[in-house]
Amino acid sequence: MGIGMIEGAPAAVRTGQITFSGKKDAVKPWKLSDISDMSGTDLSGAADNSIAQEVNAKKYGPKSWRKFKSTVRLMSYAMMHRLTDNAEKREWYESRLIFQNRLGSRKISDIADPGLREKVREVVFPATDGLKIHGWFVKPEGDRPVVVYSSGKAGQMIQDSMLDLLVSRGFGVLAYDYRGYGKSEGIPSEKGVYRDLEGAVNFVKQQGYPRLMLWGYSLGAGVAAEIAARRPFEAVILQSGFTSLAEVTRNMGIRSLFVPKPENLQSKFDTESKIHRITSPLLMIHGGRDGFKAERVREMFEKAEGAPMKQFHKLEDAGHWIEPEAMAPALDGFLAALPARQSDQVYPLA
Repeated sequence: MGIGMIEGAPAAVRTGQITFSGKKDAVKPWKLSDISDMSGTDLSGAADNSIAQEVNAKKYGPKSWRKFKSTVRLMSYAMMHRLTDNAEKREWYESRLIFQNRLGSRKISDIADPGLREKVREVVFPATDGLKIHGWFVKPEGDRPVVVYSSGKAGQMIQDSMLDLLVSRGFGVLAYDYRGYGKSEGIPSEKGVYRDLEGAVNFVKQQGYPRLMLWGYSLGAGVAAEIAARRPFEAVILQSGFTSLAEVTRNMGIRSLFVPKPENLQSKFDTESKIHRITSPLLMIHGGRDGFKAERVREMFEKAEGAPMKQFHKLEDAGHWIEPEAMAPALDGFLAALPARQSDQVYPLA
């Protein structure tokens, strides 16, 4: 397949980045179909998997056929990324390997619980570079904080069960589609998704809610860590994160032959290098069965020396996606241990 034959490749290639799928476990027997785990065909967050399966089936056909097509497409992008010396084309292939918006934009009417559904409203706000970002917003109860939720790469803005976990505790929630996902404008990139989260934080502040927490899942943990390293928040929660994309690709065993070489990655999402700059209370939750080993995440956690209070919870039986109900005890214990808020604490706009 020639470079010019890749369907949808733009004439002017823009920066793209790589995401992490939690099914990369090098100790499992390797199968060719495993490669498609990185393609986003199957959600890493399987809490509301019936929605995912229904959407995928309608859009892409039977699962076996989707797996085959995803595998071929991914291998094509990865091989061309390795073979080309053109930086712009390499950026484009890298982008296609990472941000996998498979589900499109969720509708509020998709939320099963009518009580939860009536609390959610659609919003549009600008990223810090002006692109229009689509999201869902729930007002907090009283002066409770608003949690700005950054999702994984699969394209599901927030699962119902995750939304319920936060709303049932009185938190406000802002969940959003990364640029190029759902109804949001633009093309996803590492710098771009950082601007999206900065815009989300600014939007919440401008609505008159000064108390802010960040929650990032998988890829979103890397996004949240970047913004948390720039300014303080009431708390930062990183779920199923990883140290860096380069380390993810190095630890994939034989599957690393079908992804870009670590040294050629322009996308970094290097949380480990910046975690020491986080100055907010920090909670990290990781599954014992996650493909990215909890022991490495714990080593990274120990480097968060700037956090005034921090907790690490390893849930032994959990994989990359952790059911919100399973995280509830860790979350509640962390919230109970948070230091008293200073009434004059300021969260500056980006």
